[in-house]
Amino acid sequence: MGSDLSLQELMAHVMQRNAIQMWNWQAFVSDGTGAHSTVPRTDEEWEDAESDALTVGELARTIQQAPYRVDDPMWSKKAQALQAAAAKVAKAAEVRDEDAFLAAGASVNDACVSCHYRFAPQLEGPEPTASPSEAGQG
Repeated sequence: MGSDLSLQELMAHVMQRNAIQMWNWQAFVSDGTGAHSTVPRTDEEWEDAESDALTVGELARTIQQAPYRVDDPMWSKKAQALQAAAAKVAKAAEVRDEDAFLAAGASVNDACVSCHYRFAPQLEGPEPTASPSEAGQG
C-alpha cells in the first residue's frame, strides 16, 4: 500500500516534527532564573526521547524505499547517515548517557543539514565552502 503523502509533505510534516521533538530533549532554555537544560531526567522522559529518536531512524529508513527514494546514490548514503545518527541518540537515551545523547543529537542535525544542502538547499541556504586551511591546504 502506498502513501498519500508526497516526499515534501513527509519531510515537512512527519520527519521535521519528530526530529524537533527529539531535539527538544537536547535544548537549553533561558528564563529569569538562568539557563536550564531540557535533557531528560525521569525514566519516562528518557523513554520518550528514545522513542522520538527511534521514530526519526525509522523515517530515515522509510525515505530509502519507494515511493520516497530519490534516484541518486547520495540520497541513500545521506538517509543511512541519518538512520545511524538517530540510532546513536536512541541508544544513548536507552542507557541514560547524557553526553553521548547530546553528541548524537548534534550528529542527527549534521546529517539533516548535509542532506538539505544536496537535496533541499532552499532550507539551509548555500553550503559553506571550506577555506584552504580548513581543507588541509594551508
